[in-house]
Amino acid sequence: MTEHERALKEMFYEAIQENPQMAATAAEARNHILDGDFYLRDVVDAAFQKWERDKEITLFDAFGFALVWAYYHCGDIAYCTVPLPSGPGPDREITHNQSILDQLPKGFRAEYSPERGRGADDDGTFTIERNIGLWRTFRTGEHEQREETWFFKEDHTIALEVGTTSVSKTLYHLRCGRGVARWPYGHNKIIVLAGVKTNVFDNAVAEHVRKKEAPQ
Repeated sequence: MTEHERALKEMFYEAIQENPQMAATAAEARNHILDGDFYLRDVVDAAFQKWERDKEITLFDAFGFALVWAYYHCGDIAYCTVPLPSGPGPDREITHNQSILDQLPKGFRAEYSPERGRGADDDGTFTIERNIGLWRTFRTGEHEQREETWFFKEDHTIALEVGTTSVSKTLYHLRCGRGVARWPYGHNKIIVLAGVKTNVFDNAVAEHVRKKEAPQ
């Protein structure tokens, strides 16, 4: 278990202690994920994607996704997609995956260098070389929302995550690196999630990780 996975579990247990109803909320979120009820599949697969042999979605996964979903609808996560010719191949197909990433539109660049093991920090880097606008969504009612544009400054590099990933790692990237570029299996595009405010995730996964790593 990685530090950010352990931290997410601790957050979940703390949330239940403060509000026991949180367990039921996480269970409900898990059911909605399994039933495909979330209308933005891009956001679901950007937040996390499981191995084929490990399809079980845990309450911790659901709780972490609920955080991402809430941040997204509060405008604290900005979002955009960048087209690619196809989805990714397995991690071991480094040359093949890089050849697809080399076909990104002008103004975007990606270096695919997957590290082995569950504790790896990322699968490479994604660089935005021009000023682009991302969408921020603000839910204003049960079925109503408004959107506005938020700009990423040019020459901004964020983590690249290809294929499967955990929601705890996504939260960690959003706090520590201000964003993550996701290329999930089955998607012919990069899904960019950016943390709009530097302090959005101060009380999320990264803060718990820092507490564990701090010298005693």
